[in-house]
Amino acid sequence: MWYVSESVSDDIKKLSNELLAKHGPKTELIIARKHLGRFADIMIDYQKVSLTDFIKVFVDSLIVIQHLINVENITWDEIEAIGTEGYTNSQGCFREGKIARTYFRAFDERGYESCGDFQSDLDTLARRTFDKFGAFDQINLASEEIYELQELISKHNRGKPDRPHLIGEVFDVLFTFRYLLIEKERQYGMRNLLEHVNDFAKSRITIIRAEHCMDDAQLDLF
Repeated sequence: MWYVSESVSDDIKKLSNELLAKHGPKTELIIARKHLGRFADIMIDYQKVSLTDFIKVFVDSLIVIQHLINVENITWDEIEAIGTEGYTNSQGCFREGKIARTYFRAFDERGYESCGDFQSDLDTLARRTFDKFGAFDQINLASEEIYELQELISKHNRGKPDRPHLIGEVFDVLFTFRYLLIEKERQYGMRNLLEHVNDFAKSRITIIRAEHCMDDAQLDLF
């Protein structure tokens, strides 16, 4: 899972599987859709969102996105390939990798070359586009990507899954989350925001497991 340590990522995956087993994929994906919608809504006034509230909804969003990954058995290699190798869309047309395509659209640059580390490539691209287009436009883009993922979740629950499209939207949402992190880092003058995210995630996983995975747990995740 992007943005968290390997151990936290493993815990998120395990928690997601426990919730899916207890409540069923359809119910958990309904909850995921509702939560992502609330996240997108509050980010409209992103400057007013406190750091604590932001970290909470950010971590919860990572958890519900893991639901999608688990339900569709998506691998991280498949997600990363969307950015690097390209993909075939739902109309059967091959599209160039999203990292190179974004560089061309944003900066009119061809011949993109990786630095050799996927996460560093994404971070460089996010910071360059953020600096060029500004917080308002890029955070609005993040909200739009979340809304698009919501629509795919609805289609999935209506029995109309589109796995290739879903993988692409998961990539888009996770990538644009970087814009939200950049904004909060700059708003609060922080360089270690992901450390706070990881620390909070550990306690959040424990709370959710205690409140929602036990035999007498309540249904609603959030």
